[in-house]
Amino acid sequence: KRLTGGDGAHAAIVTSGHPKAFIHAADVLGIGGTLCCIGIPPGDITLTTPIATIVIKGLKIVGNLVGSMKDTLEALEYVRCGLVKPRVEVRPFKDLPLVYDELERGDVLGRVVLKVAQ
Repeated sequence: KRLTGGDGAHAAIVTSGHPKAFIHAADVLGIGGTLCCIGIPPGDITLTTPIATIVIKGLKIVGNLVGSMKDTLEALEYVRCGLVKPRVEVRPFKDLPLVYDELERGDVLGRVVLKVAQ
């Protein structure tokens, strides 16, 4: 919310395979915001957003198991225009065991790319 001046985001798109990313995802939305959950995380995960919050803020929650090519192109256009700013961290391949540990703990924000070649 800090990034939106306290208003909350118009939309949040959760693509993470880690359950923690889904649990509080709707909390970042502003009035009339949309939460789009893509994929199914492991385990029996539920959103923790109170029904009153969903109703009062007029939130929309949608799910998609697999995106289409059109969805992919639209998402890339959002990135190109600067509407979505992905978090990508490039690390050396030797960090692979550390990255796995971080993923298991849910400590990775965004994506980690492992650099294989110099």
